[in-house]
Amino acid sequence: MPHHTRFFQRPDGLILSVCCLTLLATFLPQVQGRTGLSPKASGSVVHSEDSGFASKSGKRRLREGTRIEGWLGHFELKSQSATFRTEQGHVLGSLANLNLERIVATLQAADKPEDMWWSVSGTITEYSGKNHVLISRAVYKATAVRPEH
Repeated sequence: MPHHTRFFQRPDGLILSVCCLTLLATFLPQVQGRTGLSPKASGSVVHSEDSGFASKSGKRRLREGTRIEGWLGHFELKSQSATFRTEQGHVLGSLANLNLERIVATLQAADKPEDMWWSVSGTITEYSGKNHVLISRAVYKATAVRPEH
């Protein structure tokens, strides 16, 4: 009989295994709750509204490294950059990359860029007390009317 199966056949090994599983089942939900991250149906991780923290101005900030997936909002054009305002009320500066360059070009060509809805995915960063997003994916959704997810 292989050595690794002997452990589970002994009563003390079985009891220890059951105790470990019980502890894991008890504390795992608490640990997951502290991270502020919740799994989406697709398996991706998105930021939970409760895990942000207040800045000096009293506004909620997102934590560094938080992944956002498919957040709806508008971009406000500022020269060669844009600020993303989410429907949750977050204001995120955009970090320069090819995705932002394409968004800015689209906004500059639009008649009413403030009416364009976007679905944005990316990684949150913090700098000087403000949140920014490194956009990994941005999809134009609709103009003027809020689109369905």
